[in-house]
Amino acid sequence: MDTSVGGDVLADGAYVVARVGGLFFPLRRVEDDDHATVADLGRYSSLAIYFGRGQRVRLSDGREWRITAVRHGGGLSPVVADEGGRRVAQAVRGVGNYGITTASSAYSFDPAEGGRGRARRWLLTHHEATHAAFSRRPHTAIVHEPIPTGVGLLGLLLALFGIPGEGGLGLPRPW
Repeated sequence: MDTSVGGDVLADGAYVVARVGGLFFPLRRVEDDDHATVADLGRYSSLAIYFGRGQRVRLSDGREWRITAVRHGGGLSPVVADEGGRRVAQAVRGVGNYGITTASSAYSFDPAEGGRGRARRWLLTHHEATHAAFSRRPHTAIVHEPIPTGVGLLGLLLALFGIPGEGGLGLPRPW
């Protein structure tokens, strides 16, 4: 578990991204089992995240983070940055999966349940132990072992959008 950035972790439990509505911030909210706000989110737009200013994130303690993208290996890599612009977590495209890293740990984000096009369900593993499961619809995360908040935010993003240019990343197809 990464506690290098203020000890921000998502504890065991279920998290859902709920639409708040309206035209102004926040537009979506990450809530836990008890409907407590974990983070308020700005517009969920892959264009804004990957090619624009990014998505605004306000944590429950009032700190402002941003989900944006950086150039990485000839492509784009989504990043969660804190209020000082320092990377809290970063995701990279692998072969059939994604890797999500923090300052002190690394996770594998793998498709678990296929669908038309992108996978519907994803598993987050660390040292071969499953820490969380993410789904596109409903847009949720079920956390089994505590994970850094930045990793959880990237998991929700990757389950919904993926990374541009990945070519329909999903479960391997039988020959």
